[in-house]
Amino acid sequence: AAQFLIKKRRHVTIEMLRKDLRTYSEHLKEEVVQLINTDLYDNFLAVANKLSGVDVELLRISEPLPEMMGKVDKATKKLEDSRDVVEQKLQECKAIDANRCYYLQLLKTTVMEDKITDWFDSCPDAGDAQSDLDNFRRIAIECKQLQEDEARSISTCCEQEEEKQAMLQRTQALRDKYEGLLQDRFVYVLRRQQELVLEEEPGAQETDALKGQAAAYLDCYRILEKEELAAELFREHVCKEVVDKVLSWTVTGNQRNAPPEALQQLFAELLGTIEKRCIPLVEIAMRISVDFRFIKSIWKCFMDVAIKRMQNIFSPGIPSKFHTHYTAAHNLLLGLEAHVATAEELQDFRSCEEMELWNSKWLLSVYTALRQKEAMAELTNALQQHLHWHGESQISTTG
Repeated sequence: AAQFLIKKRRHVTIEMLRKDLRTYSEHLKEEVVQLINTDLYDNFLAVANKLSGVDVELLRISEPLPEMMGKVDKATKKLEDSRDVVEQKLQECKAIDANRCYYLQLLKTTVMEDKITDWFDSCPDAGDAQSDLDNFRRIAIECKQLQEDEARSISTCCEQEEEKQAMLQRTQALRDKYEGLLQDRFVYVLRRQQELVLEEEPGAQETDALKGQAAAYLDCYRILEKEELAAELFREHVCKEVVDKVLSWTVTGNQRNAPPEALQQLFAELLGTIEKRCIPLVEIAMRISVDFRFIKSIWKCFMDVAIKRMQNIFSPGIPSKFHTHYTAAHNLLLGLEAHVATAEELQDFRSCEEMELWNSKWLLSVYTALRQKEAMAELTNALQQHLHWHGESQISTTG
């Protein structure tokens, strides 16, 4: 622009140049407006022609819309009403299905109850025949199934709940009766097995029969998930008798004044008796299930007797005697752990309350302190003797 002004200034004045440029600018504006009007006006007219009659058409289309909206509202209401009816029917169907399931389960439970009742009416008082044992085990399965069926029977009204409670009382009475019969038979087998062990020449046939019965009854306890009850019966009717016989009040009383080595012989005798009279039943139980904790039952009986009758073995007052007692007891413990079936059972055995009590009774911290004191006294005495000998040797050398 500056160069343009310098170039034109030589021929035209600034005022004239400004006037010419303004005139030229206005001319260009008119040309632009004319071009715009020429190109767009035709299109505007075309659009205007196409929009002609749109209002009439829109009015024609919108006239039926209110009527259609009314029909849609009515249809929506009908659908909502239908949905409520369907939901009500579904609830009724669910109630009917629940009633059907309840009565079906009730029928199954009643049939099972009748079967068990008939078996009780016809079963012998005791028996070792394989068929009798099989039937006895079958009833255990049915009693367990009966309990599971009861849990699946869900009442839907007060009347059904009363009916269910009456049924539960009857079936519980049946299970209690079966468990009582199972306990009587199992206890008989335990006692008879102990009697045979003490006989000089036990009959092999009866021994094998008792083992079969013990296995069958232990399997029944497994089916009923009553392993702890079987372990308790084993403890009450076998372990207590074994431990009480070896560790009687007379024997444990004499042991107080006996030398420490006598405890090793006594515990070795106890371990041998346990292996003879208890471990055969432990092995049978392990073959049935690892959930039978018979080793723990043996240890609990031993713990009860040791704490009541042998408190002197836990005293660390005489360290050497205490060490002998502790070693003998530890060897007994290792002998029992050798018959544990699985690592899980061993871990459970070592972490039980009885084992924690057993470890706390030994007062190992007191024993360690006494031993340390004894060792320090001997070391001090040895140093004094050495210094005395060293001093005498120097005197004799210089003299």
